[in-house]
Amino acid sequence: MIIVSLTKKIWYERERKRMNFRKHIHVFGRTLVKYEVPQMLIDEINKLYDTHQQDLADSGAKLAGRLANEKTMNSVLKDSLPLATLDLFVLDYYKTLASLNQIPMAYEKYSIIECWVNEMTSGEYNPIHIHNDGLGSSSILFLKIPEFKKEGVKHPHKFRDGQTGFIYENVTTMVQPKVGDLYLFEAKHQHFVNPFKSDTPRRSLSFNFTPSIDGSKKENVKHLMK
Repeated sequence: MIIVSLTKKIWYERERKRMNFRKHIHVFGRTLVKYEVPQMLIDEINKLYDTHQQDLADSGAKLAGRLANEKTMNSVLKDSLPLATLDLFVLDYYKTLASLNQIPMAYEKYSIIECWVNEMTSGEYNPIHIHNDGLGSSSILFLKIPEFKKEGVKHPHKFRDGQTGFIYENVTTMVQPKVGDLYLFEAKHQHFVNPFKSDTPRRSLSFNFTPSIDGSKKENVKHLMK
């Protein structure tokens, strides 16, 4: 059971009612929706991870990253207020896709398939990959971003260390990681993370999710999310 202060409970409930968050939509072949998550939520997730990381299961066998620290967060975030608040962004994401005629309806229910934290250190990286075999949608939430060392870089335009890249056909769009930025996108959207040099880790959280549709079989979800 996760216990939070009354102040935090009031804040989470207020945010759920106000639906007050900034949103940016990027469409380059595939839709990428960016949200700005409040710092209190980021602090709460970091606290949960730091408290439980020694007991968290390793997710590495199911992931593509060339890094040592990939920890499952399902049990830690389950029934937590941070996860309940992330619900705001997922439901708005479905509304956004529906408004763009990319899905048949704004789904009101969904299932999180898996959730994990990537804690990358100097020299580690994530090669080009997709999530959940391309089924449903996925996310990246930046929790901690270090100062990347620029030693040896003569030309600023070449410095892409620690950035996330999204690929569509022959176009790559780079994203500068910033604490609190949440990106929601199709699980089949190819992406990667460049290596970097730093004295402290780069931390992000991801979760895969699919809509829950009454009376439908799991295999039908892939058709609905085309």
